[in-house]
Amino acid sequence: VWFCFLTAAYGLKSGSHIEVDVMTHSLRPRSKIMLQLAALVLVLLYVTIFSYFGWQMVEDSHRRDQVTPNLLHFPVWIIQLGLGIGVTILVLQTIRAIAKTISQLRRMPPEKSQYFPVILFIISVISALIVLTEVSQIGGIVCVLAVLLLGGVPVFAALGLVGAAGFFFFFGGFDSLSQVAFMGYKSSGEFTLVALPLFILAGSLLASGGIGEELF
Repeated sequence: VWFCFLTAAYGLKSGSHIEVDVMTHSLRPRSKIMLQLAALVLVLLYVTIFSYFGWQMVEDSHRRDQVTPNLLHFPVWIIQLGLGIGVTILVLQTIRAIAKTISQLRRMPPEKSQYFPVILFIISVISALIVLTEVSQIGGIVCVLAVLLLGGVPVFAALGLVGAAGFFFFFGGFDSLSQVAFMGYKSSGEFTLVALPLFILAGSLLASGGIGEELF
């Protein structure tokens, strides 16, 4: 849990979070940066919600003196503390990325129709939310996710925002957003994730040893 969330901010800084660039790569430089700024604002919205309710979860576990169900009886709040610290650092890194993007925009010359992609993205998000709340839940979820991904929002934030929107509109408003932090914590503690470092190690060995080139 600690490793998962403490490295999230570095992933954002290095640009290693997975994004869908099918639409954004064909835009002009300034339009692309403006759309990236809009995506970062949505990332900031998600990680702020995550951080707020994450710290509430840590406080609640500490107040209740919750411990792990195994023989160690390790305090749960110490494990969850990694989530709170890591996501808070991610919030700060996202703010830094937004400031850097704004500074980059100011140095770029204006372009024709530079605001069109951002306006289209905002209208598409609003339209997808209307579909989600008024027409079809499943169709709306698919639309919101598609719009966010095509708009260049990192996959982790796009999935998180779709989940947060579902909780907000269908499960009790603002208070239901506490599930965002809980689901993130629960997912990071899945035992099957232990296999990921071994797969990464195996891939590195194949790449460095030249075996991968012979396989394909």
